[in-house]
Amino acid sequence: MSGPQVIRGIYAPFMAEWLAAFPPASVRVVRAEDFLDDHNKTVIAVARFIGLPGVVGESASSVSYTHLTLPTKRI
Repeated sequence: MSGPQVIRGIYAPFMAEWLAAFPPASVRVVRAEDFLDDHNKTVIAVARFIGLPGVVGESASSVSYTHLTLPTKRI
């Protein structure tokens, strides 16, 4: 089984519950990798998705996300 299959298996039960409670168009999934790769872009996209007015890159860039890291797998 590949990596994405494992991740899909972990989140599938939770997503099923959210999608049972809310219409799919009102649910936005944000991958941690996307957030860490470009947090400004991700924060702006989420803010626009939930309808926050006047969101620009400047407001998102004033927050520091440097303390966030993805867990690493030790072999």
